[in-house]
Formats: sequence, C-alpha cells, structure tokens
Amino acid sequence: MPEHFATLAQAFDHQARKFGSRTLLKQKRDKVWRDFTWSGIAEAAAKLRAGLIQMGIKPGDRVAILSDNSPQWVIVDQAILGLGAVTTPPPLKPAITGNTTCVTPDSESLSDA
Repeated sequence: MPEHFATLAQAFDHQARKFGSRTLLKQKRDKVWRDFTWSGIAEAAAKLRAGLIQMGIKPGDRVAILSDNSPQWVIVDQAILGLGAVTTPPPLKPAITGNTTCVTPDSESLSDA
C-alpha cells in the first residue's frame, strides 16, 4: 500500500531516511562527477532550514530561489518547504549586484506581471 504524506517535505524526509547513503543526484563540475546522497541533501537542507528560521523566515512566507538547476537548488527548496514556507519564482528582472539579495515586496503580484 502506498504511503501518504501531508507535504512534499514529509515525503522527502521519509525517502531520505529510507534511502540514506544511496545517490539522489549527480553533478558534473570541471569534468568530475560528484554524488549527492539522500541523507546528505536532507542534512544540508536541515542546516539551511535552521539558518532561514534564524533569518526570520516563517511558515507561509514566500521565498524565491535564483539559481541554476543544481543539487544546491534542491537543498534550498527542501529547506524552504521543510519549514512550511513556499518556494516562488524569482522576479523576471531581479536586482542583484554582488552579494546583495533581491527582496520582492509582494511575490503574489509577480503572477500578474
């Protein structure tokens, strides 16, 4: 019988416990492949989640990820979802310079743009 979960984060955590050291994702950088395990992604997401909470991110908040498709994106997404926040698309023309992050005043309005 299939298992049922209330959230994607709960399903991911269950799978991470189940598959632990098995490879979830691979990334090629500088001609070298690196494996990312289920447990490694889950642990990194938990650490980042704690940091997001310290930054004041709360359940229901909307957080945009501006990143290439990568294992790091999955970590950030799982951290956001795991604390009950919502991953939203970034603005079409983000204002990012150097290490400055872009804060969207109302991410709901982006869907109307």
